[in-house]
Amino acid sequence: GGMAHMEEYLVRGGQAPEPMRSEALDILDRHLKRLGYRGQVSDQGAAGLTIDFRHNSTPLVSILMVHEGDRSALERSLSSLFQRTRYPRYEIVLACTQDQHGLLSDALRSFAGRLRLIVTEVGENLFNQAARHARGEYLVLLSERCQVISPAWIEAMLNQAQRPEVGVVGARLVGADGSLAHAGYDLLAGPRLHAPWTGLPGEHVSQDHWSCVVRGCPAVSGDCLMVRTGVFEHCDGLQGGMAADVDLCLAATAAGSLVVWTPQAQLMIDGAVSPAPEAVQGLLAKWPSAF
Repeated sequence: GGMAHMEEYLVRGGQAPEPMRSEALDILDRHLKRLGYRGQVSDQGAAGLTIDFRHNSTPLVSILMVHEGDRSALERSLSSLFQRTRYPRYEIVLACTQDQHGLLSDALRSFAGRLRLIVTEVGENLFNQAARHARGEYLVLLSERCQVISPAWIEAMLNQAQRPEVGVVGARLVGADGSLAHAGYDLLAGPRLHAPWTGLPGEHVSQDHWSCVVRGCPAVSGDCLMVRTGVFEHCDGLQGGMAADVDLCLAATAAGSLVVWTPQAQLMIDGAVSPAPEAVQGLLAKWPSAF
């Protein structure tokens, strides 16, 4: 009965009575200890109860980027990475094609020594080619249209990704005006790729319960996606075209891993793009039971 009441409060987006929330904190704390975590549970009000798992390692994270053709966007993205990222152990592997290399190497002279520029062949997915040069235990696929705005974004993603049952983690992406740009994908009959809460104004995001909590979902956007390197390799990297990120999530799920979205990792994006309808049809053909 108590859990039913708790769920009713959470679904409404309200807060449970104080004794009930205190009991939930105690239950979660005991559960984490049984799982072997030294985690800390905290009450975030409308956003519910959040867990810092306090993992005992700081693995190397390889941030993979592909030059999409907008040099100024790339420079802004890299500047935000270096200036705002707090996590100490990361590398950046940037892939470009041969025809981009000359101009790009000149433009990125100020970042020399802080990233590796990989010249790749047109054809195979450039992220896959960048991944072959990565040394990290975890990979982050990051669009040059993204800018870091929360310094602990890598820690927030690792907080979920280091759970052994999790394979892929997505981030909260917001527009320049603060509106919600990405909070995970739902795969609906049709087939349809649904992005819930997209366009929710910034002033409403912090008040909306479900767009403020960590949740499992079928897929997340490759504009900012963390994946365990072993999972990425097991799934043969990114396959296909516009919906390769969703395909990776479905392959990870089929391999027994969870896909999780976390609002604690927040980045700003200039123009989020969802896969085209024909790409979604291709996903349906490959993963019919996912919709």
